[in-house]
Amino acid sequence: GLLLLISACNLAVRCCAEAWFQVELPEGIQISPRHYTLRHGHMSGARLRNWVLLTSMDGDHWVVASHHKNDDSLKGPYAVHTWEIPTHIEGARMFRVVMTGANEIGGKQLVCSGFDVYGIIGSELNEGILSPSHWLFKRDDQRD
Repeated sequence: GLLLLISACNLAVRCCAEAWFQVELPEGIQISPRHYTLRHGHMSGARLRNWVLLTSMDGDHWVVASHHKNDDSLKGPYAVHTWEIPTHIEGARMFRVVMTGANEIGGKQLVCSGFDVYGIIGSELNEGILSPSHWLFKRDDQRD
């Protein structure tokens, strides 16, 4: 069946080259992602323009699911946009958005207030495990 994962977070990653954030699903859950949504969530500029969406099952091996260069789909304050994932991904439980160039105002700060992934469930689930309280959010300044 179809699955909608919503991870509402208000995130501003410190200014650095290749700033990123990551969402991890619990062990035993994987999806084959088809689309994803980003929310800018801020009144000012600094909207994403250059980034990649990476997916992984184990956190060691990553696949580029979607690549964006000078993408101006996020327009205006509190912008929201959904993209189709052009690469077929059989299964993933980790999703990472990594800046690959400047944001809209030429800076390096990654600003995001939400990230959703839409896809197909790839494993059996325990009741309640899809609650956002089970998800793990990471930023580049919270590395293991």
